[in-house]
Parts: sequence; structure tokens; C-alpha cells
Amino acid sequence: MEPDVVRMLLTDWGQALDPNYSPRLTEAQARRLIAYSWGPMTYENTADAITELVKTYYLRKGIDNIALPQYYEETLICKVLQARPWRESAKVLGIRKSTLMLMLREVVKVLIQYYVKYIEIPEYMISVTKSQKKR
Repeated sequence: MEPDVVRMLLTDWGQALDPNYSPRLTEAQARRLIAYSWGPMTYENTADAITELVKTYYLRKGIDNIALPQYYEETLICKVLQARPWRESAKVLGIRKSTLMLMLREVVKVLIQYYVKYIEIPEYMISVTKSQKKR
């Protein structure tokens, strides 16, 4: 099914599917999400936790003050909810695989900051470029 069709099916119409739902993440999953978004962890090692965040986003959509742009939602649907391979997801979305990989990390950062409370990002995970170090 095309991601835009799935997106329409998941549209909240102003009401959350489950307003009482909250992400069910273990501490280890939360740490893996941080390592994925800001560090070296791969999607494949974090897919369970990412899926939980995306599930929370769609179940609470309509009551939360977070609304991702359509293209980002279609990215989440295609890669996370439909579990398509990277190459196929990129082809469906009309972007390069590397662009998709980077975009997904950025979207997950937004979801983490909204749904995962009181998580500290280790300083070593936030890198600076050589030019920034000189300042």
C-alpha cells in the first residue's frame, strides 16, 4: 500500500485513537534510541524502540501538540510501519537511500524529544566539526 494512502487511513480526524497511550520503552530502549539518533547505533538495532515511538505518535495524534509534515509521516510509514527495505523505501519516496537514512534519524530525534521525558544525551554523542572546535 502506498504511504500516502496509509497516512489517510491513520488520520486522526481530531480525535486520538488511544488518548491514554504512552510509549512503553525500557531504559535500554531509550538509550538505544539516543545512540541511534545522535550516535553510531543502526536502525536495525533500534527498530523495536523506533516502532514504539511511531506507534505512540499515531495513537495519540490529535491530542498531542506535535504534527510532523506529510513527507516525514510518509517516511515513518514506509520504513517503520511497513518495514520495507531501505532501497525499496527510498524508491517509493523518490529519494536516495542515504537521504532516507539521515532523514529518519532526524525525525526520530523530534519524537524522542517529545515523547521520551528526562532522557540525557551524553556529551560524547554530540560531535562538533574541526572548524567549530577552533572557536
